[in-house]
Amino acid sequence: LEVFGNKKLDGAVSLADSGYSTGTGMLTNSFLAPSEDLLGGASDIYLAYHGTKVERTVEDLMPAVAYLDTDGNPVDVMFDGFLFLLTGSMPSGYAGHEGYTVSDVDWLINTLFKEGRNVCALDEAAGLVKERLGLPDDYKYKYYVSLYGLNSTDPGDIDGDGVKENMSVLADRVKFTEEVIKRFEKAMAEHPFENIKFCGYYWYHESLDDANGDMQLLNAISDVIHAHGSQFFWIPWFKAYGYSLWKEHGFDAACMQPNYMFKLEAPFSNIHECASLAKRYGMCVEIEFCSNAMTDQRYRTRYMQYLSNGVTEGYMKDVIHMYYLETTSFIELYKSTYLPNRAMYDYTYQFIKGTLVTVPDAKDPISGKAEAGKICKGNLTDDETGMLSFEVDSSPKHGTVTINLDGSFAYYPDKGYTGEDSFTYRYSEQLDYSAPCVVNITVE
Repeated sequence: LEVFGNKKLDGAVSLADSGYSTGTGMLTNSFLAPSEDLLGGASDIYLAYHGTKVERTVEDLMPAVAYLDTDGNPVDVMFDGFLFLLTGSMPSGYAGHEGYTVSDVDWLINTLFKEGRNVCALDEAAGLVKERLGLPDDYKYKYYVSLYGLNSTDPGDIDGDGVKENMSVLADRVKFTEEVIKRFEKAMAEHPFENIKFCGYYWYHESLDDANGDMQLLNAISDVIHAHGSQFFWIPWFKAYGYSLWKEHGFDAACMQPNYMFKLEAPFSNIHECASLAKRYGMCVEIEFCSNAMTDQRYRTRYMQYLSNGVTEGYMKDVIHMYYLETTSFIELYKSTYLPNRAMYDYTYQFIKGTLVTVPDAKDPISGKAEAGKICKGNLTDDETGMLSFEVDSSPKHGTVTINLDGSFAYYPDKGYTGEDSFTYRYSEQLDYSAPCVVNITVE
């Protein structure tokens, strides 16, 4: 940062009298922390996708509402917040970031509050978990709904005044949104849920466009939402336009996507940089998953890096998290018989609770014998679950060693050498690697 000026004081005035405003809270150097005054106090918000072809049920929401054991029994609360948002297009064909029509709004509210589905299914699942875990009657999971783009060319007449709204006019865009909010409020009043509580609106578009008037639009929508006693939040993609000005655009909370999970060419630095920027601007970090992680170790490793980096970067504890976990593939992991897949579910729960330990304890030293001039083969583990992976930490002084990911190794002593030798290895349980573990070999 460089500041230029001169020493002349003629005509100088104090900042307070200069006509300029002073910004506060722009650079916070702290992640966005949970608070009872923010989004209802939720700390871990699951993105519950629904659409014209996807309706969420009690069964598929249950592994997100409760942490389940391998038999499907609730053990603890899993996510405490649920954001309902669109997957696919509106019935009109508009994508969520583009816009919606009056008929889309009717469909949206009807499907969200359909008996046994979506929001109603969440209330039912929450009630079952509360009963099973013995949670107090006044415990409520939090839920949120989405507001979509406002660029439809023929949205219809939202307020029944006989005039179709014009989405090129700011006042009509704000009016359309307020009418949507009123319809949500009416549906909520008609569904007095016992186990869940509505706590805010989400802006669906993942980037901003001030050339299209987003600064004025979003602040106006924010004013409407606040006037209705609620809050407004946003999940921009990695370094999306306007991410650092989320407060200036009227949002009460913002959570940045690292966008590291989905493409193998995406660099690991995305996670580190996302965490750094989120901390700088008082945001939080989204945790992202894709179903490739269920069959491809490279993607599984990437998901685990989101979690382990939360420990090292400081965004695991006392920080709000939002979780993109696809539609239902992640929550199916609890019943997986392949341990590395189940581990993604278990480790996510531990991350939520702030108890995740990423570095396993070093194993006790191993001793063995090798015959001079011959390869000595062995295995560092008898584990067959696929959970462990191994790597060489330090090579032997009097030979060579190769260690495969599964822990099998081959040691070859130097020609003519007999005596004591050793090497060290490290192992991982899908997260970080342990401290060095010692293998001692006597060459005879």
